[in-house]
Amino acid sequence: MMQTWLGPSSANPVQCRPIVSRAPKDRPRAAPSRSRRGPHATLWSMLGRGTVAATALRALKKLVIAEKPKVAQQIAAALKIPKAAKGHFEGKDLIITSACGHLLQHKSLPWITKLPMFPAFDLEVQKGKDSYLAEIRRLARHAQVLVNVCDAGREGELIFRRIQKFLDLEKMPFERLWLQSLTAAAIRLAMDSCRPGEEYDNLADAADCRARWDWLVGINGTAVLRKSKWLPWKCSVGRVMTPTLLLVVQREEEIEKFKPVPYQEVKATFRTEDGDAYEGKHSTLHQAHAIDFHATREDWIGLEGVVLEDKSAKCFEKPQPLMNLADLQRTCSRLFGMSPSATLQSVQKLYESEMVTYPRTDSRCLPSDHQSVVRGMLKSAAEQEEGLIPPELLLIASKAVSSVSGIFDDAKVTDHYAIIPTDKGLQKAKLSKSRDAQVLRQVVRHFVAAFLPPAKYVQQHRKTRVRDCVFTTSEKVLVEPGFKALEMKEPMVKPKLPSLLKKGTKVVLEKLKVTDQETKPPPRYTQADLLTAMEKCGKTVEEDLQGAMSAGIGTSATRACIIDKVLLQKWVVPKNGALQPSAIARQFKDSLKTLGLTENFSLEVTGRWELILKQIQEGHIDKDEGNIGMQKAVEDLVEKVKSCQAAPPALEDNDIAEASSSMTWAPTKSEKGGTKASSFSTASKGKTPAEKEEGSTRAASSSRASRSKTPVEKEKEKGSIKAASSLKASRSKTPLAKAWGRGENSSVLELCLFNASKTNKYLAENRCPAIHPLIDFSSGITPSMALRQGEGEGQHKSRKLPEGKQEQNASCKGEGRHYSPELLQSEQKEGRSVT
Repeated sequence: MMQTWLGPSSANPVQCRPIVSRAPKDRPRAAPSRSRRGPHATLWSMLGRGTVAATALRALKKLVIAEKPKVAQQIAAALKIPKAAKGHFEGKDLIITSACGHLLQHKSLPWITKLPMFPAFDLEVQKGKDSYLAEIRRLARHAQVLVNVCDAGREGELIFRRIQKFLDLEKMPFERLWLQSLTAAAIRLAMDSCRPGEEYDNLADAADCRARWDWLVGINGTAVLRKSKWLPWKCSVGRVMTPTLLLVVQREEEIEKFKPVPYQEVKATFRTEDGDAYEGKHSTLHQAHAIDFHATREDWIGLEGVVLEDKSAKCFEKPQPLMNLADLQRTCSRLFGMSPSATLQSVQKLYESEMVTYPRTDSRCLPSDHQSVVRGMLKSAAEQEEGLIPPELLLIASKAVSSVSGIFDDAKVTDHYAIIPTDKGLQKAKLSKSRDAQVLRQVVRHFVAAFLPPAKYVQQHRKTRVRDCVFTTSEKVLVEPGFKALEMKEPMVKPKLPSLLKKGTKVVLEKLKVTDQETKPPPRYTQADLLTAMEKCGKTVEEDLQGAMSAGIGTSATRACIIDKVLLQKWVVPKNGALQPSAIARQFKDSLKTLGLTENFSLEVTGRWELILKQIQEGHIDKDEGNIGMQKAVEDLVEKVKSCQAAPPALEDNDIAEASSSMTWAPTKSEKGGTKASSFSTASKGKTPAEKEEGSTRAASSSRASRSKTPVEKEKEKGSIKAASSLKASRSKTPLAKAWGRGENSSVLELCLFNASKTNKYLAENRCPAIHPLIDFSSGITPSMALRQGEGEGQHKSRKLPEGKQEQNASCKGEGRHYSPELLQSEQKEGRSVT
């Protein structure tokens, strides 16, 4: 009996050990004292920790590596480092250069066919980014110490460590500069308090594990499900993407299973003996024997009622806590209709423009040592004549900084604190009307509101009984605006409070309005709602996992990308501003149940892996233990699919056509050396063959007469009989036939793999042997010319591979469909982008 691996638990090798709360700092917990830097001595072990060490450290030349060129410019400006002739910045003891995001990626695997795949995860340079690595390599020869100034988080740590490993710079001592803001003062302060790079080894291990696990689940899961025909070729699975998709499908199932309950909502108008009128509401929803108010409406008019109770109480509404990225994305979606990814792009621009602090954060608190900083920011903004916030409100907020509770909490600050404006952003929030400025103004208003007093209300609650029905009257009056003053364009007028009626007061029912209603199903997720569900789904899992999933699945930096991926692959489609799962998504959920993979992609299992990553980051688990556990989980996933005896669902041609409707094959520049990959082009939908051929040879004429002529007729008019006959012959060929004739093996193979049934149909019509979907490389036949091996079938002429290639292909023989290098590379890139 096959043993199921569903991630770490008490019965599995990787134990979910209790997470020890770390010391309240604004940076990750330091690594254990053990060094993993090899036999070479580190900078800090050589110099020690005292004043002599600090003096010696300052004498060494440092190479500062930022994540982006713009950040490098800001650091150089803050430290007053001049620009060198070759583009970098260089001073007496400091060199500043940058990467450009991720420079390296996991190396593509050639001709891998056996599943599951467990590569060595070697690195290769991303296309077009060789120059950045060459510059870092050159400058590193002139420095004795490296300084990591990539983004202060897991992904930034991964970018630097990959550069360090690829360029063989691991023996060089290095430091970590942890930036929360890109203001000049924050940069100078952080530069003076750099930490040894070794203290962040655990963070680097967690980042590396996260990247490997996403690759393993994404590539192996997608490949085995596609090859077994359980998954359409346009779609993929992911460690976090698939549980997110299942949330949407589950909500759709809840909507379909929902049975509405009809009820009546009654609104009555009462009048007192003094002539005052008020309204009361009554609902028949939860009544065992509900009255039909439509039928008896006239009987109620003029009836006498009695006041059962009438009371008022003061209530308060506190301002919302400071914003994290998810809060900002939800607010911008509600107010401006911005997608989560658009909001992330805008706030990232604001961060790079020194308007706000680091945006990719899950925290809503600030470190306790920021009280004086915040107080100074508010006082400075109050001195500005024409700012976004009135000066009197800024002064009130500045005085309340030390007394407000829940904002300054070291224990709740993770890698980064909440998103707040900088001095520059607070002062310039009113100057621009761009989309980015709208986002900035929301950050500023939310920041100031957090330090203003709560809004005060008077809440009145009255109950009136007529016969056996109780009508409820509720009224809420704003007395003191508090933080609500930020939303008011004019000063508030003192309101008139409602008068209270004594218990037992007689009233008369004058009017009755009856409305038929019915209970409504839960609404479909919007993109903002799905962000909230991803962030708060930890509350729905087991109690022992809630600590690990307190921030939900995914991270603040990746959730928007995951939602975009789900939309791009047509798993879900937008409908009236909400997300509706496609038929393929619903079918795939049933397929996971048939395959026994529902638990593998459940929130609970995702939570266990998030717990492992957190424990690796805090030094409680070694990364090798986590990698072994993930390897077993991937093996279990692949084995379940391979051993399933059930027939996969019929993925008809229209399943593929849904993704590629209005698309035709067109060559791309992704392959060199005469071998072109097939890709999609939407430009030629609905055009005649003549228009398609004309578009590939020369620009289409705009005149009516020219459009009516075929390319063959045009060539005949020119007297070129040979060109006309050649063009006529090429018109009748499909993209597969053209690729076959040119000997473009990978193009033929991709066409075959994309739709084998259409390929064999074409070959049958042209009296060619069919291509078997399971291609055998051992005979030395190229993939595009591999033939079905069966009794009575003729042999087609085929080209042989060189000896070395035959051995390579023979060693790659395995069960299932074989990938071309180009197709495999696209699969691997897809797997890396899916978390």
